[in-house]
Amino acid sequence: MYLKKTIILTFVLSVLLVACLPVANIKNTAIPDSINNTEMPSISPAITTTATPFPTMLPWPSPTSQTLSSFPEEYKYMSLNCKDFAEVDIYGLNKPQFMSISFDPVENLYVYDSANGQILIYDTEGGFIRTINLPNKWTEPLAYFPKIDVPVFDNKIMFSTGIAVNGKPRGTIIGTMNLDSGELGTFELPRAVVGLVISRLFFVDEQGMLVHSVIREGDSASNYFITQDGDYIDAPGGLEAYYKNSFIFYQQQKEPSTIFISKLDIEKKEFLPVKSIDVGTKLRFVSGVDKYNSMYIVLSLHKSPSFYMVKVSLDGEEKEVFQIPQNYFSENTETRIFVADSGSVFVLTIEDRETTAYSKIAKCHISENSE
Repeated sequence: MYLKKTIILTFVLSVLLVACLPVANIKNTAIPDSINNTEMPSISPAITTTATPFPTMLPWPSPTSQTLSSFPEEYKYMSLNCKDFAEVDIYGLNKPQFMSISFDPVENLYVYDSANGQILIYDTEGGFIRTINLPNKWTEPLAYFPKIDVPVFDNKIMFSTGIAVNGKPRGTIIGTMNLDSGELGTFELPRAVVGLVISRLFFVDEQGMLVHSVIREGDSASNYFITQDGDYIDAPGGLEAYYKNSFIFYQQQKEPSTIFISKLDIEKKEFLPVKSIDVGTKLRFVSGVDKYNSMYIVLSLHKSPSFYMVKVSLDGEEKEVFQIPQNYFSENTETRIFVADSGSVFVLTIEDRETTAYSKIAKCHISENSE
């Protein structure tokens, strides 16, 4: 009996002793200082592997009754002819959670791999050119947003950093990198993005930059335009918006089959409504716009054995429908679609193969249906 009481007393004392121990003080990782403009990025020579990437993911389709016959009669069915453009087995590197594609004026591809802090460059035929390793201050934890497109304009890459400078909120600083010299620079947006931004798109042209920021998935977004002289303009549009050639293309939830178009009036410093186009079927978002301002629209087919897209001219007179081949979709594959100025459609996929992430880009051309 005495032994039993001793064991119980020892146990109680042990519990009380652990409870009285001090709790470790956990500190947040310090946010990096502002970018040093004299810091030069590492630009590696061409590597032997071809690489690729990925970004806004499309859902894996499953069967439904949706068919071509459900599209309005004014749509012309077109073929989409695709061929492999570039691919890479990134075994051993960090698995890419988000990748995107940008184009320069001659249609070279710049593939942004956020997980590994690098940009992979390919020529128009898919030949690998080089890798740009981004500066550490742009790739440290909290130093970048997880879902951002990195545009290429005026021979520079523009990068949205998460760096907090002089007590200002994350997301106010834009980094730039000259593609020839590697010189770094920064500039500050005129208004901070409020809340936890989960994705951000930049659209840049001679007039300035449109910034499209999503605060929370399916919740709220903001669009604002910064002119070359630094003035701020509120821009229309909600969770999905696309800007090209001074036009902004957007949707409204109350009218799920209509694309609204406004044009920037740089003298009045505002976007003026131009027109709206009813495409006759439920939309998901505008995936791209070519140099002729034709819109490439992803359709909201939540359950479809074939993934359809439509191409609609700016005047709404020409409407075409085509489908992305089924082999670019699977349960383990994430897919995103990009459109170049020429109208070429690029399909970017990442396939998760347990310890290996396998990425691939296909280049597709729209042509008359031969049937």
